[in-house]
Amino acid sequence: MKDPIIDDREKSKKYGFEEVGGYRLIDEDNIFVENTKEESYPAIYAVVVENRVRYIGSTIQRGRERRLALTPGKHEIVKGVLIRKISEELKSHKKARLFYLTSLPKYNFKGLCFVILRDLEIALINDFKTLIEDGGWNKREY
Repeated sequence: MKDPIIDDREKSKKYGFEEVGGYRLIDEDNIFVENTKEESYPAIYAVVVENRVRYIGSTIQRGRERRLALTPGKHEIVKGVLIRKISEELKSHKKARLFYLTSLPKYNFKGLCFVILRDLEIALINDFKTLIEDGGWNKREY
């Protein structure tokens, strides 16, 4: 059986994920997202810890707005769990990085241009095996 870490790196490249930044622990309860590249949206993003994809999500928000949503006290419960998971890894001195997939397939229906974000996100969650029962952080496929 192949090493899952190598598989994740190969899959990430195959799908076109690009590293846009990393996470840094500010204090016991806060993390900061350091972007090295401008993000675009809509996008699928992946949280990668020590070369393993641990979480896949999607966003239609600009990166700055999404980072504000990751601030404790101003987030949904799922993002709160994500903050805690990333913090735990950073406290263990592991490297956590943020990757974006922005070259998404666009569709046209009678003049309406759109991206099927949720279906692609679910397919990637399944392919990278990021559900909790597989050792990842995604709660469900939706």
